[in-house]
Amino acid sequence: MLGFSMQCGSLSAQLLNFKYKRSRDKSTDDDGQMRLFHMTLEQREEFTKFAANLRWIISDSTDAEAYWKGHGEHQYTDYEFRKLFDPFQKDKTEAAIALLEKVGNGVELTDEEFRTTMDFLNMLQAYAHANTHHGGCFG
Repeated sequence: MLGFSMQCGSLSAQLLNFKYKRSRDKSTDDDGQMRLFHMTLEQREEFTKFAANLRWIISDSTDAEAYWKGHGEHQYTDYEFRKLFDPFQKDKTEAAIALLEKVGNGVELTDEEFRTTMDFLNMLQAYAHANTHHGGCFG
């Protein structure tokens, strides 16, 4: 759970840099062309993978084969992660996940989308961190 909390914080920091272009790469490629994206492919992939993991966590799949396939593909798969999400807020969660996917696709967020995504990541980070020290199912 602590790793999950730390990743939420890392993604928040990256998103903040992306929004305000603090780490914008102004170098040129070998052919002299400026780079088009503010984030590297690795950074974009991190947002995409995290969004896919969150989408898997909130899914209500009863298909055992799909569950175990996703279990092997994603980093955060324990039952404790499923407890982080309020089922009554599923629409807001899905909207925030879509925004994370948008960042992963290299699309710059509007101010409102940025605030929504930052609020979501900060909420997840705080909630996951608060649940870190309770010992999980063995505590």
